[in-house]
Amino acid sequence: MQNPRFMQRTETPLQSLYEHNYWLFRLVLPQPPEDDGWYILRAPQRAALYLRCTGRHAYTSEWLLGHFYPTRQQRRFAPDYRIRVYHDARLAEAMLDADLPVRALRAAKRAQNRALAEWLDYCRRHQYRLDGATQTAPLLDSA
Repeated sequence: MQNPRFMQRTETPLQSLYEHNYWLFRLVLPQPPEDDGWYILRAPQRAALYLRCTGRHAYTSEWLLGHFYPTRQQRRFAPDYRIRVYHDARLAEAMLDADLPVRALRAAKRAQNRALAEWLDYCRRHQYRLDGATQTAPLLDSA
């Protein structure tokens, strides 16, 4: 599947990215797990993805999603996507920890959410699916 036309523009509206990310997130994870354990998403001949819900609220949930590299000294969990899903609005955004001026923050959000869209599309194309069982050993050191 090719990227939608709006993704090919240099100045993609954030709202459109959030809507696209929600659609891709739900294609990769149609039935999110109910608890906050670590889960594995697998695809044929691809590295496993790890998923964990870090917060649930009335209309939102927050997720960690990435690969885990236990032998690395730094960035053992990468790409380290923190995703906030707005269930009622059907939006999903990659969250940033940056304290930037408004204009720079908007550009950083656009870049981060565009990267999330590409990565979720990669997961969709390679048919990553939830393994079903909670990982028994939690991934404590995810720094």
